[in-house]
Amino acid sequence: LLALAGGLIQTGFALFLWPVQRYKPERRALGQLYLELACTATDAISADEAPPGSQASTLAQEMLSTLGRDDRIEGDRYRSLLNQAERIRLCLLTLARLQRRLKRESGSEQPLTLLGRFCEIAGDVLYSIGVSLTANQDLSMTRQDLAQIVTLSEEFRRSTRGHAVSFYQALLDDAQLQADALSGQLRAAVDLAENSTPGGSIAFEQQESSRPAALRLAGTFAILRANLTLRS
Repeated sequence: LLALAGGLIQTGFALFLWPVQRYKPERRALGQLYLELACTATDAISADEAPPGSQASTLAQEMLSTLGRDDRIEGDRYRSLLNQAERIRLCLLTLARLQRRLKRESGSEQPLTLLGRFCEIAGDVLYSIGVSLTANQDLSMTRQDLAQIVTLSEEFRRSTRGHAVSFYQALLDDAQLQADALSGQLRAAVDLAENSTPGGSIAFEQQESSRPAALRLAGTFAILRANLTLRS
């Protein structure tokens, strides 16, 4: 009985803060993944080694696999952050491969310089997301980096026009597609991470509660109808 009582007391202490810090292990795993992606954006990637961030990605997937039945909006945010991280990782690997091939071709240096600067700022954004997930820090300053990414993407698009070599032009077009995709993924990840902080979560709830009652009620009925079908 004493051993059972001691075990129950230990379990109570372990679960005491769980309602307050419900998703702390998942946030820590996601934060580590985004920090790894920040290094991937700026470091040289070797073709002879495993893709960077593989271990952090596997750990994050294992940690978030327990959220499969979690229908809270917080759980959806963390699953979406994991999906965005996987897409960002693929874009970064593709951009690194394209940068290596562009360096081997004879062409203008301006696109390569802009692409390198683009990856550096993307690494800063990813680092800010990782720190925010691990330490609940605000991401308001990251909006400036996102604006710089959009500007660099436009400059890169202008610099890729009118190259004589068709293969070099094809590489630049592919890099432009990847850069545009990465810009959108970074914006989505920043929004998700910002809304997952305590202050961002409160602001999101206030924004949702400010919607007209008729729209909120109609949305609830739409969700019920979607779930009460045999094809759901």
